[in-house]
Amino acid sequence: MTARCDVATKSADSVNAESDLSEEEIEAKAKVGSLIRVTAPLKGYHVNPIPEVDFCRAPSL
Repeated sequence: MTARCDVATKSADSVNAESDLSEEEIEAKAKVGSLIRVTAPLKGYHVNPIPEVDFCRAPSL
């Protein structure tokens, strides 16, 4: 069993281009914020935050 976490950054042009979304991207966008049920044991590791690896903030350009 594997788990995957993808982090992607997009430019302002790609974010504003709603008409260019594929059908798969539209379906994925509808799932953002959805609740999930975890059916297997899950380990969580707590680490100190590192500014260079902070995925919750937009990258500063």
